[in-house]
Amino acid sequence: MNKTTSFILGAIVGAAAGLLFAPQTGRRSRALIRDKAVRYSHDGVEFADKKSRHLANKARGYAHEVRDMLAGMAARRETEPEEEAGEA
Repeated sequence: MNKTTSFILGAIVGAAAGLLFAPQTGRRSRALIRDKAVRYSHDGVEFADKKSRHLANKARGYAHEVRDMLAGMAARRETEPEEEAGEA
């Protein structure tokens, strides 16, 4: 295991041991654990939702840029033959 994984695993084990030996009742400890799990779950869902919206917006922006670039290339292509005919 690398140091980061060992640290995270140790933190989890330490937190679990702290909760098990806490001077609170079992019912209260379970309620606290459940509340924190729900909060972190909601935080994770919210984070994923924000990131997915951000990436979708970036993808739409890139698609718009590509469409504009292709439209510009098509417009230049249409005007090129006229310029060549005028030069001759």
